[in-house]
Amino acid sequence: MTAAMKRDHLLTYLAEANEKKVTALYSLLEDEIKESNTAPAFTETQLEIIEERRAALLSGKDKGIDWQTMHNNIRKKKKVA
Repeated sequence: MTAAMKRDHLLTYLAEANEKKVTALYSLLEDEIKESNTAPAFTETQLEIIEERRAALLSGKDKGIDWQTMHNNIRKKKKVA
């Protein structure tokens, strides 16, 4: 299993896990999370895309999507795949 697949499985699990399990996992990784809690390094292309999307949202050209709609869309795509 690739790292990307493992990451995907973990994210799916954490999204559905109860608070007790999430708290336990966080406790195991808390120190490492705090140490690596730095801003991600984006490429110029990524920064341009982020800025374009931000400008579209601020201007009202793009209304965005709420979390629940996005979550439902992802679930539907996973069921199809």
